[in-house]
Amino acid sequence: MPIPENLDVFYFSLKASEPCHDWPAGLKSMWWDVKGNWEASHTIAQEISSQDGS
Repeated sequence: MPIPENLDVFYFSLKASEPCHDWPAGLKSMWWDVKGNWEASHTIAQEISSQDGS
């Protein structure tokens, strides 16, 4: 699945069991957060060494 082009497509992606492996780490982190899995979200964000990860 490509990067969602809008919020509706992002919300539709939440029906999946995990985010697309091709997505950037920040988007995957947000995806897990919206799904209610803060631990997975935080783990991914901690691995982002830029300001985006902070």
